[in-house]
Amino acid sequence: MAEETGLISALGDHVLSEACEVAREWPHLTIAINLSPVQFCDEDFAERACRLVREAGIDPSQIEFEVTEGVVLDQNELVRGALRRFRKAGFRIALDDFGTGYSSLSCLRNFDVDRIKIDKSFTQGLGQSLESSAIITAVITLGHAMGLQVTAEGVETSGQHEYLRSAGCNMLQGYLFSKAVPASELRQSIERYKQGRAA
Repeated sequence: MAEETGLISALGDHVLSEACEVAREWPHLTIAINLSPVQFCDEDFAERACRLVREAGIDPSQIEFEVTEGVVLDQNELVRGALRRFRKAGFRIALDDFGTGYSSLSCLRNFDVDRIKIDKSFTQGLGQSLESSAIITAVITLGHAMGLQVTAEGVETSGQHEYLRSAGCNMLQGYLFSKAVPASELRQSIERYKQGRAA
């Protein structure tokens, strides 16, 4: 709806400003933000994002922009220019929903990303199909061979957790750890997670 009504740029700026506030309070955390393809149509987008982070006084490497294959493969110079600007400024880039598109390998070869994120559809298929296990193992092996971090999305069970950890996945994301919480509850959420691991 925000894309269709033209509000996505203002909404994106607001989300980035909020993320900067969290990043300033938690200097050891990386904050991931999904970017809409529509945001790249705004020629001032990259410069505005860099300015927001600079004014917040945080390290750009604390912010990880998650983009889809379609964004990375876009031949539009506005898109490519924005991505180059982000890389130069020190932001991290993650390729989201990896494995669901048709040109993933081309993305990795032609564009410098820091992380690939395994789509939750593969994670949820663990224990149900051999194909999901094979794809996840292949993606992790490929990512590590290219010097990339690999995150699995949609982790909801201890079985998925154990498989992904044993397969060498760097980071896991999902309801097994926590549902989304407001920034005001982040400290409590992290403490609960630490206590759970220590138990």
